[in-house]
Amino acid sequence: MHSIRPCYRLIVALVGLAGLTGRSQADDADRVPTASGVAVEIIEGIPDKKQWVSPLPAPTDKFTFPALAFVDLPRKYTSRGIAADRSNPFAIRATCRVKLPAGEFRFLVRSRGAAKLFVGEKLILENEFISANASGHERVPNAKDREPGLPFLPTSMQERISEFVTFDSDGEHDVRLEAVIGGQQLRAEVGQLAVAVARKGEGFRLVSPGCLDERVIAEQTILPSRIVRIRNGGTGPLSIGFWDDNWQRYATESREFVRRLNTVARRMAASGEDAYWTARHELARRVIAKSAGPEVPAKGEGNEIDRFCWSPGFSRSSTTDKPTDKPQPAEAGTP
Repeated sequence: MHSIRPCYRLIVALVGLAGLTGRSQADDADRVPTASGVAVEIIEGIPDKKQWVSPLPAPTDKFTFPALAFVDLPRKYTSRGIAADRSNPFAIRATCRVKLPAGEFRFLVRSRGAAKLFVGEKLILENEFISANASGHERVPNAKDREPGLPFLPTSMQERISEFVTFDSDGEHDVRLEAVIGGQQLRAEVGQLAVAVARKGEGFRLVSPGCLDERVIAEQTILPSRIVRIRNGGTGPLSIGFWDDNWQRYATESREFVRRLNTVARRMAASGEDAYWTARHELARRVIAKSAGPEVPAKGEGNEIDRFCWSPGFSRSSTTDKPTDKPQPAEAGTP
């Protein structure tokens, strides 16, 4: 089972087509989970307290992610395209619709701070709020125990695994993660925020719309590069095993995915500056067009710029003198 090595570059390339869309205020329709990915919302301005806010305020940002697992989140930008800080703390709400066959399953939640996992409206797992260390001089904690096969659990993270949850029949279920990021003098970082599910007798897989689809898993085993398919303008299902090598590959590719989201978000945020810079560029072109420009020296070494630099009368500092192979006085031993 651990030999499956999905092509995450393809995940990022194709799921990115769905994720690089509008990132403005979310409305109720955007909260409805779909079969194409994980709908993620960022909620800012929550109180800096060790308690849950219910209901959460309206989201300030939204995007689509390939799985319910995060090592980084998109930045927000000012109207001039400059990265801005989010509130500290802020909350994340991520939802996806998962097709689960009848049977017994366990769920896993890994988070740095407080987190809740719901299946439908039933609370399955909850991680606690944490406090900042007093001074940084405490004893270094021992590595945390983890279930065999799972990725390494950093000491800064907490992880809980549920008892078996039984589903009597095949069906689709809305899986929702709510987590508080930062607060209480903690850095606003997600760490390894992840949700996974395991059928009885099998290993954990990151929660995504097709995570337990037998056909998808079989396709990955035979043709790893086909784990994502374009269908009706969306993306096909994928299944990602939650073990060491897979997690490291997924983490690397999800950071690249976030980088691409940031590029698009920055350009969208700064689109109001486009008219100003278009006018400036046009003005520069008109000024240049009216000037014949300096005459390029016909003789000299190198390209046109070099010929300007070494032409007679060109002012240059001693630090840019033309290099020579001849030894300088100090090099020749002359005082």
